[in-house]
Amino acid sequence: FSIFMVALAFLALKAIPGLGLEKLPETFARFDPKWVLLGTAACLVQVSFQILRLGVVFPAKERPPFFRILNAVTFGQLLNGVAPMRSGDAYKVVALSRSDWKGALPVSAAASFMLAERVADNLMLFAAIGWAESALLGQTVDKVRSSISENGPVALAVAVVVGIGLFTAFRVFQKKLAALREKLIAFARHFSKLLVSPSFLVCVVVSLLTWILEAGSMAIMARGIGVDLSISQAISAIFMLNLGLAIPVTVANVGLFEAALAFGLSRFGVDPAVGVAVASLHHINQLVALGSWSAVTVLVQRRALRAR
Repeated sequence: FSIFMVALAFLALKAIPGLGLEKLPETFARFDPKWVLLGTAACLVQVSFQILRLGVVFPAKERPPFFRILNAVTFGQLLNGVAPMRSGDAYKVVALSRSDWKGALPVSAAASFMLAERVADNLMLFAAIGWAESALLGQTVDKVRSSISENGPVALAVAVVVGIGLFTAFRVFQKKLAALREKLIAFARHFSKLLVSPSFLVCVVVSLLTWILEAGSMAIMARGIGVDLSISQAISAIFMLNLGLAIPVTVANVGLFEAALAFGLSRFGVDPAVGVAVASLHHINQLVALGSWSAVTVLVQRRALRAR
């Protein structure tokens, strides 16, 4: 369904004058199939590291069966790709805590593991973009510092108003929150211990490798049409992609994915039509890789049900 939506997006984009997207068919024809296949293989490895990223965040004694992790990540990421409001992350918690599957976790523990994986993932994304855009980052920090010094009283007033609002909301809903207090405390304890565990450090390392692999797979794909991207340039483009997808507004992120990544590539002189073509192939590769692992998940699940 997602690939079908991408195809419809191409037809719509081709009708927009001035973007040069009417040349998309011939742009796709210029891709070297060998580089496309290599980029697809690299993307499959990258998605495999996404699955591994959630698996390694569990300490050995608490790690669920491989199938449960595989199910949570593959279908969770697919849901994130086709549904709004990061619903795939909610699915991951549900899949890890289902009581009718072997190795069920308490909801608070499942949520803390999923959130820890998200924290590691985003920390490494910002670390990677900090390295790739070190000059731009320095300029941004200077601008923020000067802005805070110029608007210090206003910033302090906003912080005070927000604090009063949060305190008031807590007092108003205190009785309703009492029922959740034990669960919130259990979540906070588990999550704080997890952040200082060796497994979280391993997850951080795997997260960094995952971002490098995604940037590398896209750079390989771009090489298929003669666009040479360094790893730092590819990471910058991937960061612009994730920034554009922070608030999903389209089904399967169709159009938004291609536009955000093409914009990121345009900063390095990539033609818009070529940027959209590279972004489209990268988008399809992500869906194909996740779909492949999802098929494996279904086969494993069917085999487990037959054995039972």
